[in-house]
Amino acid sequence: MLTYISKLNAWFGKLAAYTVLAVVLLCVATAILRKFGIGSNALLELQWYLFSLVFLLSAGHCLANDEHVRVNVLSQHLKPYTRSVIDLLGHVLFLLPLSLVLCYLSGMDAWQVWQSAERSADAGGLLRWPVKALIPLGFLLLALQTIVSIVLQWQAIHSNANNGINTHG
Repeated sequence: MLTYISKLNAWFGKLAAYTVLAVVLLCVATAILRKFGIGSNALLELQWYLFSLVFLLSAGHCLANDEHVRVNVLSQHLKPYTRSVIDLLGHVLFLLPLSLVLCYLSGMDAWQVWQSAERSADAGGLLRWPVKALIPLGFLLLALQTIVSIVLQWQAIHSNANNGINTHG
């Protein structure tokens, strides 16, 4: 199951990477069209919808590859065991609960927006539910990857402890 979660997040990470290219091409096309007096609120909104997709759906992938934000100034001086314990506690006490709460709250909001068929207030704007749905999906993917990370950190800590590796530091 853990492997499937990591593969799912890897797939969304690749999707996000290709979406960056789509955003760049869309931005260039929008800029060129504006030079000819052709503008579209839908195209502008699509840019930030896709930009949202990049950040929200790649968070789990970043966590899986240890590419997330960390205070390297401090962690580089710690032993691997200590870093693992700090990561485990951070994931259990902060990241997982926060991800689950935000998934729930944003899911409720996305559901309300979908039910009301809310649209952008701008003329020619897009429906809001697709971008709102990215928020709970992104936090769900992050929560699932956090569970994978918790299990892996737990295994690493107990593996080091059982192998007689110095656990202090």
